[in-house]
Amino acid sequence: MAYFEPSIDADGIHIPTYDDVLENLITEYKNIFGEDVYLGVETPDYQLLSMFAKHLDDMYAICVDAYNARNPDYATGNSLDLLLPLNGMSRKQATYSTVTLKLTGDVGATIPAGSKAIDDDGYIWDTDEDLTIPDDGYGTVGATCETAGAIAAPIGAINMIYTPVSGWSIVTNEEAAEMGINVETDAEVRARRNLLLTTGANGTLDAIIRALMNVSEVEFVSLNANDTGSTDANGIPAHSICAVVKGGEKEDIAEAIYKNKAPGVATYGNTTQNYLDPTGHTIPIKFSRPTDVTTSVSITIQSLPGYDEDRVLPTIKGAIMSEINALGIGKNWGVTMAYKDIYNAFGNDCPFIITAVSGSNTHGTSTTEVTCAYNEVLVTGEEHISITVTS
Repeated sequence: MAYFEPSIDADGIHIPTYDDVLENLITEYKNIFGEDVYLGVETPDYQLLSMFAKHLDDMYAICVDAYNARNPDYATGNSLDLLLPLNGMSRKQATYSTVTLKLTGDVGATIPAGSKAIDDDGYIWDTDEDLTIPDDGYGTVGATCETAGAIAAPIGAINMIYTPVSGWSIVTNEEAAEMGINVETDAEVRARRNLLLTTGANGTLDAIIRALMNVSEVEFVSLNANDTGSTDANGIPAHSICAVVKGGEKEDIAEAIYKNKAPGVATYGNTTQNYLDPTGHTIPIKFSRPTDVTTSVSITIQSLPGYDEDRVLPTIKGAIMSEINALGIGKNWGVTMAYKDIYNAFGNDCPFIITAVSGSNTHGTSTTEVTCAYNEVLVTGEEHISITVTS
């Protein structure tokens, strides 16, 4: 393609490529100094023109970024953050993992708040409050990771004292840490924005969903409404709504529901949080926390030339976990999706053939669809995925 002047029209922004710019600079150079001038890639003049072309190409790239920054579908980073308030949104920030630590030491010794322990991966955890070692020689205290994000700490991973304290000798965690969440990525915030836009903004139920999805730390939302005169099949009473929410603080969830539900509509769920309305009345707001339903997956594959267990098995498990753990509340898992997810993970370099896949949980075993209730979330992990390899 020949060089053309950059422009913006009804079809968007148009800029020449680096090669087009360089070719144009060479042409103009020869127009000035003559067609017979030699401009091999090794000549200083060619290298100078290449530098000019690179600088122009960099400038054009910035122009494209600035143009795209006006559109939430293409904007990135801070540019995207500046557009989100137009939809009543903001990027969800990272939170901190928390854990309960068991501290062992001399009876009566005081371990002050802020004392530090370190895990096997080098992450530091600060105790949340003072702890005086009781008569049995150990006590428990909450701790928070200094690093924001989804920092995992399996049982026993936090086992070293980072800041020595007199009378404190041993630290461990007998339960896995409650993981925080990573800062919302551009792709995740775009997906949430698109979901909010598709739900609309006029209906009461849509407004509740939008409000709940904007609550900090909320991962999944499902809203169930029973507008009949009797209890429905899910046990939701007549003329009631049941919001099922994973993540987020109870107070924030109750406020979002109260401010967006219609008057006279009752709330239902396994969690109750009082909300103080502007007139000073205490309003009990009910909603549900979803129950995690562990799903086991069995996969049989036939190995082909080039099969590498160290690469294949973790990749298969990662593909299955990514699909199931992202389903959301009340969403069934189509077992046949595993074929697509696994093959896509390997692209054109797949050294095996999938011969069988099945899934199971408390609702049963299936080779077609693994189900869950309206207030449940399917979850799985590496330990729940078994892979049989045949040759």
